[in-house]
Amino acid sequence: MRVSNITPGNGLILYFRMKNIKQIRQNLKDMNYNAETEIKLNSNSNKKEFSFIDPDGYYLTIAEYHKYEE
Repeated sequence: MRVSNITPGNGLILYFRMKNIKQIRQNLKDMNYNAETEIKLNSNSNKKEFSFIDPDGYYLTIAEYHKYEE
């Protein structure tokens, strides 16, 4: 259910850790779907990632798979 007075994409970033980040990026290219960022190294996590905006206006970040370290 969408609330009409809230801008789409307001307040949420989804972050996915995936083993096949390059293939996912290629699939988006094959579908002519633009990315907000190409695959790059995130200096905070020291992991590769890229981001795009879904049709509802939400940012999705795809990152290379890694186990969380405490």
